[in-house]
Amino acid sequence: MRQIYNRLTAYTFILLVAFISTQCSAQHRRYRKNAEKAFEQRRFDEAVINAVNSLYDKPEKNSKAQEVLDLAYPRFLRSYEAQIDQLKASSETYTSEQTVAQRREIVKRYDTLITYTNDLRNLPPSAFQVKRGSDLAFEYRDYTDDLMEAKRRLEMGMEDAAESHYQNALSLMAAGGIENNKAAAKEFKRAMSYVDNYRDCAQKYEEARKAGTTRVAIIPFQNKSGIRQYGAVGEFITDQVISKLFDDEQAMEFLEIIDREQLELVIKEQKLGASGLIDDNTLVELGKILGVQEILTGRITQILSDAPQVTRENQQAKRTISVKVGEKKNADGKTIPVMQDKEVAAYVTLSKKTASARMSGSYKILDVQTARLLETESFSEQYRFSHEWGTFRGDERALNNNQKRMVQLREENPLSDGERINFVARKLADSLAGRLKSYTQ
Repeated sequence: MRQIYNRLTAYTFILLVAFISTQCSAQHRRYRKNAEKAFEQRRFDEAVINAVNSLYDKPEKNSKAQEVLDLAYPRFLRSYEAQIDQLKASSETYTSEQTVAQRREIVKRYDTLITYTNDLRNLPPSAFQVKRGSDLAFEYRDYTDDLMEAKRRLEMGMEDAAESHYQNALSLMAAGGIENNKAAAKEFKRAMSYVDNYRDCAQKYEEARKAGTTRVAIIPFQNKSGIRQYGAVGEFITDQVISKLFDDEQAMEFLEIIDREQLELVIKEQKLGASGLIDDNTLVELGKILGVQEILTGRITQILSDAPQVTRENQQAKRTISVKVGEKKNADGKTIPVMQDKEVAAYVTLSKKTASARMSGSYKILDVQTARLLETESFSEQYRFSHEWGTFRGDERALNNNQKRMVQLREENPLSDGERINFVARKLADSLAGRLKSYTQ
């Protein structure tokens, strides 16, 4: 028994080795073909790395990979060095962010040169041994000092870019105004994206951000649809919009929303009812009391929820099939079945259930100081449900492929009436929050 086990183990090991060998062989061929294709298309960097990978997997008797490497490597060096020279010439002095991008590309290319050269150097000696003719020989250049110099110049460029954005930001702050301060804050952030904690950017950014922040009061949307059975839909949508904005750090960068309790307190103190909020002059006065720059209000004009509807189609399915009715012996004395045609039938009911909900409205944003309408937009969202399934009675063998597929499905139900409206309201809040985020950026 032990001998059988040992033989099986040895056999399994041999199969495993053969499998691994086959996979390695296939891999090196893929690398070699990729190298040949890249060389033909004059993508010498890809040709080099694929040829090197092929020779790593199969160093001996891999003449095609050796041939590609011998031809591609010198061309790769000349091409990269020529491109680096062009980039150096165009980025000699700092002019813009483009200079930083060019110097970053120089660093990247020197990194590639060093990596590819080291990969080539680390190939086993057998990879350089040509079957007929002279062995492969390459000249290796040390790019370490070039890389260090390129990194130094990149750092200088990043300092220059940071200083440029810093100075732009100071000029914008000096010009004053919400939009200028907002732009200044963005410039301070760009400066810090090049150099962390550059000068007093963090402090200046916060000053500019606060000065560039718009204070907004969002008045609960009015429900003008005439539908009241779903509760305070307008307030729900307003609360959802505010919640989504508060959860989005980017949206709140230059936006301050007046607290709901503070808003309600002022409305109560000023004895402003829902009807009073319709008038733009009243809204502007409310905005001035709250100390906001802009005020947003909206209305829901349509709420529809269609109850589930089911339509049915009855179909009769018939098919002639061959069934076994007995047995008999053939001329050879073998027992064979006796078959007979038989018509089978089934009655199929295909059902389709649909339901929908829709909500529409509009919003507007007013400038409190000028009473000017800054933006007005309509909005609409909907919920749609549609599901099909089937049932049958009779012989299943009579069904066609579509009928078989349909009867395998089970009846499904849409959201309930209240859930449909809640779904649309949340969807609407998502859409509105996205629009307001774009507006405040």
